[in-house]
Amino acid sequence: MPDETPHSTDPGVPRSPGRALDALAIALFLGAIFAPLVDLAVRPAEVRSPEVELRQPAPVPSLAGQAAWVRFPEAFEDWWNDSFGLRDRLLRWHSLLKIGAFRVSPSERMVLGRDDWIFSTVERSLDVFRGLAPLTEKELEWWRIALESRRDWCAERGIAFVYALAPSKQAVYPERMPSSLTVTGPTRVDQLVDYLAARSDLRVLDLRESQERAKAADDPAAGDFAYYPLGTHWSVRGAYAATRALRDRIAGSLPAVGAVELPESVRWVRDETSQGDSWAARLYVEDVLRQTVWRADPDSLPGVELSSEEQPARRALVFEQAGVDLP
Repeated sequence: MPDETPHSTDPGVPRSPGRALDALAIALFLGAIFAPLVDLAVRPAEVRSPEVELRQPAPVPSLAGQAAWVRFPEAFEDWWNDSFGLRDRLLRWHSLLKIGAFRVSPSERMVLGRDDWIFSTVERSLDVFRGLAPLTEKELEWWRIALESRRDWCAERGIAFVYALAPSKQAVYPERMPSSLTVTGPTRVDQLVDYLAARSDLRVLDLRESQERAKAADDPAAGDFAYYPLGTHWSVRGAYAATRALRDRIAGSLPAVGAVELPESVRWVRDETSQGDSWAARLYVEDVLRQTVWRADPDSLPGVELSSEEQPARRALVFEQAGVDLP
């Protein structure tokens, strides 16, 4: 008896939806496989370069010499990871997915805090903040000896010695840290300040006080903070507060430094040309995660002249103060 079951080759029988989905899946898979290769051929290598991550790309692996052959697999992987097609686009999508959908950090080198603030995790900074990496008694004594020996070496040569401790962003803005990161003990800065106060006549300049005063002048609505929300370092206003504290301390040994005019009240202007210190570019989401940068208006600083208006390579302004009798 002949088989009367219709076959897919029969033009009168509609194609199964399952086969259409299979064909679509195959097409998408092939597209995903070949898209990076197409990108390699179409776009210049510079757009995929990790230079925006503040590092140089791995060089093209060499095959010159036996040692190069031995290291070739590792060298090729390093080069490929820094240059494969669609690298910048894929990293951007990865960052957007992690931050936007899951509210977690796209990189192990940073942690996402409250209100989209970013904090660095390098050099065990989170452990130090939480008090999980304390200095031992021996290490504290080494610090005392090292600082006192440097002070004494300078004193023998007529040099005033000031040791300043610059606080981390998480030390000044602990309320912006993730709530899951609880503090269990003192920081290394707490330990060192207390140890020197008890065992030494050397007094460090603890800049936490000046930065707390700078923080008190924050204007969140204007995006004006003592530290960059998306970066690691203090902002220009935070740096100015530290500069005034340094000026006051140094003036105790060099009175001429006290003549440097650094008024408490400065006019701050918005800088539209820079994003300041920010992780956003390194995460390929600078257009999504943005912060405001404020600069001091030179006209509000008496005796200070702007000597170089454009330094694009350094993204900095250079100021000179004349007429001050300094050593």
